[in-house]
Amino acid sequence: KSVNTIAVKLAYRSGIKNVKAIAEKAGIVSSIKPYLSMSLGAFEVTPLELTSAYIPFFNGGYGVSPHLVTKITTPDGEILFEQNSNSLNRSERIYSPQTIHHMKDIFHAVTSYGTGRKARLETVPTFGKTGTTSGYKDAWFVGHAGNQNGITAGIWVGNDDYKATDEATGGGVAAILWKNILESYYDIEPHSEPNFIVQDYSKPGPLEQIIQSYDSENQQADTPIAHIIQDHENSSATVVAAQPAIETQKPREYNDAHIESLLLKLER
Repeated sequence: KSVNTIAVKLAYRSGIKNVKAIAEKAGIVSSIKPYLSMSLGAFEVTPLELTSAYIPFFNGGYGVSPHLVTKITTPDGEILFEQNSNSLNRSERIYSPQTIHHMKDIFHAVTSYGTGRKARLETVPTFGKTGTTSGYKDAWFVGHAGNQNGITAGIWVGNDDYKATDEATGGGVAAILWKNILESYYDIEPHSEPNFIVQDYSKPGPLEQIIQSYDSENQQADTPIAHIIQDHENSSATVVAAQPAIETQKPREYNDAHIESLLLKLER
């Protein structure tokens, strides 16, 4: 279930101008106004902008400069132009390691048992976010597969004349298309064995601890709502832990009072 009110509340408490500034640092160049409706997608951006804005969550926190051409050569192999890989990442770090850690945790939960379950790859750690416009005007899915050297990709589905789709959703056709493309990229065979590190989840991570603590206080089930994704920033590689989704597991529903309490605990 998708709950949009939490995004508005979080934007309000963070300061909508701060949210706008972060979006622009992450790569959003389209005109967006500092209104709360921005947190619900009221302002349009291009698929390239949106996908680029997600990359800092998976490359260590740095914004990127998207490009179309990587190299131009003559028929004889002489290089006329080659994109300098060192110039693609901007020098300013947008997100702290702690922020990246928590966001990866959330993005992984989306593809494990959230709205993006249909995008989950069988053998590669998968992270993502779905989006569906009111009235089914369009839908999108942006996600990342693999570790820090993996790939981030975005899918947009809609009509050029902005007419409503046939009830296309981000967690439906967009997520399925994304999965098909990434399976081809990684050459994944059906029912392949995982090629990533499977973490022991007997010890909950920070976000799980917060929610489990809340559940204990309020006598709710102790099924974790999120799984920890370990990111070791001290090395050039990112160690990613993942847990296959449990198809029968249903995420719990939190009302506004529950969400408010969780936000307060996260702030502490």
